[in-house]
Amino acid sequence: MNRGMFVLLVFTLLVHTSHCICKTKVNKREMAVLNAHNQYRRLHQNTPDLCYGISSKLVKYTTQHWSEHMLRENELSHSEGSYGENVWWGRDSKDAISAFNSSISNWYQELNNWNFTAAAKIDDTKDALHFTQVVWVLTSEVNCGFAFSSARGAFVTCQYYKQGNYATTAARRKNVQPLRMDPEPTTEDGPTEEPDDNIINEAYKVGWAWSTTLHTCLLILAWQ
Repeated sequence: MNRGMFVLLVFTLLVHTSHCICKTKVNKREMAVLNAHNQYRRLHQNTPDLCYGISSKLVKYTTQHWSEHMLRENELSHSEGSYGENVWWGRDSKDAISAFNSSISNWYQELNNWNFTAAAKIDDTKDALHFTQVVWVLTSEVNCGFAFSSARGAFVTCQYYKQGNYATTAARRKNVQPLRMDPEPTTEDGPTEEPDDNIINEAYKVGWAWSTTLHTCLLILAWQ
């Protein structure tokens, strides 16, 4: 078997094993999404980076369509699909990158309402499921959309595959890892804003079934 055939064979096996299709060249908006998520995921133990997902047979991302839908309806709501989903509204974020940074930063601040030992919320009246989806270990892909009008503000939709927030305590404990003792450096391009008081978040209710499919996405570059 020559090298080219070997690489093609390994790549085919990986695609059918992980079911993960990642965009290899991302634009500035997509890079902002990855930087914002991954700088937080790197603060946690055994939590790999996300890649920017594209639609496939197993998951069809609708983030831009859904953000525009929420803007037209002028309210937060959730779509239906085989993914996890976080949605956000903010009045002052007029461009996509600032909206992505603000939304992901606000979701991550829910860390303060998470008990890692109990794998549960500290206060049931406050949100935490945005945070847990952002750092969920078995999630490997993210895709985000943005819509804005001066009259209604900014709406953000981020969808995740595989979806997080399984109902069992064991799943939550395994997939929401505690903070590292020596956190890795965060990217300079990531979010720097403090949580915005003028926002609305809504957590996504996701599936209950446990999945054993391998989640890690590997990118095989051209064989030299």
